Amino acid sequence: MSEKKFRALRQALFVGAVLNTLGMILTIRYGTIFLTINVLPTIGLMVTAFTGFCPLAYVLEKTTIIAGEMYLYRYIA
Repeated sequence: MSEKKFRALRQALFVGAVLNTLGMILTIRYGTIFLTINVLPTIGLMVTAFTGFCPLAYVLEKTTIIAGEMYLYRYIA
């Protein structure tokens, strides 16, 4: 696995974890309607587990919105 794909996959897992945590916090605080926030990362993680393809990692890899690269692009250009 290339470094770029590995970083995109790591960021995708981080985004999924943040959305799941946010959904649980909002559910506890405000009500069960916020459980719907957990659906998207859960579906993405299930697709990744069954097929080996991570949709969010693919988008991050193609758009090059990766933290280290954003830092380089900002100060080199």
